[in-house]
Amino acid sequence: MKRLLKLTGLLLLAASISGFSIAGAVGEGMKLAVECKTDEAVEVLDKAQKKRGLTGALAILELEAVLRDAGRDEQADALQAKRESKQAGMTEKQKEEAEKAILETVDNIRNERKKQTGSATCP
Repeated sequence: MKRLLKLTGLLLLAASISGFSIAGAVGEGMKLAVECKTDEAVEVLDKAQKKRGLTGALAILELEAVLRDAGRDEQADALQAKRESKQAGMTEKQKEEAEKAILETVDNIRNERKKQTGSATCP
């Protein structure tokens, strides 16, 4: 689990640096979030997070980032609690790393949106 979390964090970082070049549902969810199509992004990422393996682990973190970007903090908090309960062996440091990756993803969504539209936030 520790290795999966570290790898997921690295993938989140790589995705944000490369401009959301992750293929598949996660990449589509990020594209939709940048376009302010939050409900559609949530739907795509919610389906992806139910998958097993790296795609599911990455999608749940991305979903939390999309919810935080949209100001849906109650939903994001509930998702965070669910994620952390499934990863019972997480240390405080791992939790902090995951939260940092999520917040960096929020920043990257907003930076990309600003580049594309001139505004970091959705109307």
